[in-house]
Amino acid sequence: MKRFKIYSLVLAATFFLFGSADVLAQNRNSKHAEKARKEYYKQQEKERKAYNKYVEKQYKNNGRNYTYVGKRNGPPAWAPAHGYRAKNHVYFRDYQTFYDPYREGYVYRRNSKWVFSRSVPTFLVGVNLGAARMNLITDIPVNRRPEQYYSRYANRYPRDSRVQVNISLF
Repeated sequence: MKRFKIYSLVLAATFFLFGSADVLAQNRNSKHAEKARKEYYKQQEKERKAYNKYVEKQYKNNGRNYTYVGKRNGPPAWAPAHGYRAKNHVYFRDYQTFYDPYREGYVYRRNSKWVFSRSVPTFLVGVNLGAARMNLITDIPVNRRPEQYYSRYANRYPRDSRVQVNISLF
């Protein structure tokens, strides 16, 4: 019994000695890990600031190429020729293009997708829209998107199959 007490005392003493060494070693490692973590976050912050500076510089360079025109007032340039008063959507059937007065722009198909543009689309730049055939769409509300009803109007107002060539003689 006496031996058992001595062995248990020796065993308990070794456990406390080596157990405390483990705890101290863990503390030392956690301090090292904390330092490494701080360095990592410091490096990440430095890289983030450098990237933000780069993006800001790029944005300033690109921003010089654009100017803000602002909100347009009044009807489009072709409207007086047709007596159009911006109360209805307009469908230009020869060009499969809508004019949307609610959004004040043109809706047309490009690469089988509907595209909205506040300015005249590039394929209509040389076209005299004042003389173009157009249809007023009165059966849908102005705040609805006209491209949702395209199939109805494409069947009702088909494109002209004749080719028209205008040659100026003067």
